[in-house]
Amino acid sequence: MDFRQRLEQGRVQLVGGNNPPEPDEHVTSIYFATERGGSPACLDLRLQDGGRKAVPYSYVTEIQFDAEAGIEILTPQKHITITGRNLIALYESLVAYRVRYVVADMGNDMQEEGLFVSGIAIQER
Repeated sequence: MDFRQRLEQGRVQLVGGNNPPEPDEHVTSIYFATERGGSPACLDLRLQDGGRKAVPYSYVTEIQFDAEAGIEILTPQKHITITGRNLIALYESLVAYRVRYVVADMGNDMQEEGLFVSGIAIQER
């Protein structure tokens, strides 16, 4: 097979070809869930008091991760802080705009490791 044929075969596989596409990685935990294939329009924040706040991904201007401080999500109107433990998987899904919702712990964390969302704070800017 020459170079042109290999290039065409690769293009056919990328467009769809005869091979089914690989399924997108789908992450689910008790604290967050991702959307399978595609991006949700909003990030649904589920707070400790039972309240909920939806933030459109189109408003997100910056997402920061610090292993000690947690995740900060900035929009023109809001400063959102997600605190907890081992939040890197949540951060990686957030920067890909794939997270459907994040749930703050309601006092039932009995583990000492693994992903844990201890709180979600929303401040107006």
